Amino acid sequence: MLSRRCPTVVEANAVRRKAGDVGGIELLQSRVERDQFQADLAQARGEADSAMLALSPPLGRQFDALFPDAQLACDFSLVDGGDASTLVPQALDARSDVRIARATLDNLRDGAALVRANRAVDPTVTLGLAAARGYHDGFDASGNPVDGSPRSRALSLSLAIPIPLSRRDKGDVVQAEAGVTQAMLALRQAELTAETQVRTAQRQLRAAQDRLARYRDSVLVDAQKVVDGMRLSYVKGNASLLEWLAAQRSADEAYQGYVQARADAAIASTQLQLAIGQRPRL
Repeated sequence: MLSRRCPTVVEANAVRRKAGDVGGIELLQSRVERDQFQADLAQARGEADSAMLALSPPLGRQFDALFPDAQLACDFSLVDGGDASTLVPQALDARSDVRIARATLDNLRDGAALVRANRAVDPTVTLGLAAARGYHDGFDASGNPVDGSPRSRALSLSLAIPIPLSRRDKGDVVQAEAGVTQAMLALRQAELTAETQVRTAQRQLRAAQDRLARYRDSVLVDAQKVVDGMRLSYVKGNASLLEWLAAQRSADEAYQGYVQARADAAIASTQLQLAIGQRPRL
C-alpha cells in the first residue's frame, strides 16, 4: 500500500513546494518515507530469495536448477478443520508412529506366544512292529528233538513324557510379557500424542481462520477508507502531511498483519495435515 502512495506523496509535495503551499520539511519527510519503504522492500526481496535458496539442501539440487522460473506465490488452500471425532480415527490409521507402535506390539505378542509354546512339555509316542523268524522241528547238537516255532509279528507302543526340571525358571516368559506390556504403553502414548496434536492443530487452524477473516473483511477495508479520506483531506489542505503519513503507516501495519494472518493460517493448515498423517498441500 505504501509503495503506491509514497511516490504520489513526493510528487504532490514537489508540486506544492513550488507553489509555496508546503515547506521543505514536508517534502523531505515524504522522501524519507519513500526511501525507507524502498529499503524495506529490498530487504524483503533478499529474504525471499534466501528462503528459496534454503530449499536446495532438502531437494538435493540447486533450487534454481529445478525451478529456473520460480516465482514467489503466497496463495494456498486451507484444509477443512472438520470434527475431531472424524480426524482422530483418521490420524490413528494413517500416522506412521502409531502404525509402527502397533506393529511392534503385534510382533512382541507373537514372540511371547512362541516363548510360552517352547516351554510346553511334548510327550513322545513310539509305535513299532517287530517280526520273528520261524523254525522247523529239528535236533540239537546232542541229538535231542527240538520243537519248531512258527513265524510271528509283534506290535509295540511306548509313551515317553520328559520331566522338565530345566524349565522351572520362567525368566524368559516374564521378560517376553514385560516387553508386551511396554509395547502396549508405547502404543497408548503414541495414540494420545496423535490425538492431542490433532485437537491442538484443529483449534489453532480455527483461530487462524477467524483472525484471517477479520483482517480480510473489516480491518483492511476500514484502514483503506481512512487512508483515502486522509489523502483527500491533505490534498484539500485540511490535514497535515504527518497525519496522512501516520494514517498510511497504520494501514501498512494492518496489511502486514493481514499477511502474517495468512501465513499463520497456512502453517496451521499444514500442521493439521501432518497431525492426521497426510502430506501437506499448499
